[in-house]
Amino acid sequence: MSEEVKLSPEEATRVQNIIDQAFEEMETVSREVAANAGQVSAAYQGGGTAQAGENYEGLGRFGGLLAETLNGLAADLNVTVNTGVETDSQAESLIRNAGGGGGADAGIAAAI
Repeated sequence: MSEEVKLSPEEATRVQNIIDQAFEEMETVSREVAANAGQVSAAYQGGGTAQAGENYEGLGRFGGLLAETLNGLAADLNVTVNTGVETDSQAESLIRNAGGGGGADAGIAAAI
């Protein structure tokens, strides 16, 4: 069972910025590692050359997969933040437009 985590829109934006930064860094590192595969093959002669090249190519592929995962996480977080903002706006509107001659209960409004 997962624990419910509540973030303010500002906190969610900070998390999204962290994910975006990690995505950019992972993408850069993945390209650099994949580029090193060719350099390793050219630099080394012998039985381990093929394995070293495969290792670098594999690291580059896994880095690319991680970058894609971070991108998906960022997209999911963006949808969640937008849904939260829309829900907050709808709740505020309902409270403002509540009839009955009295204003909305401030405690209820704060809880929403």
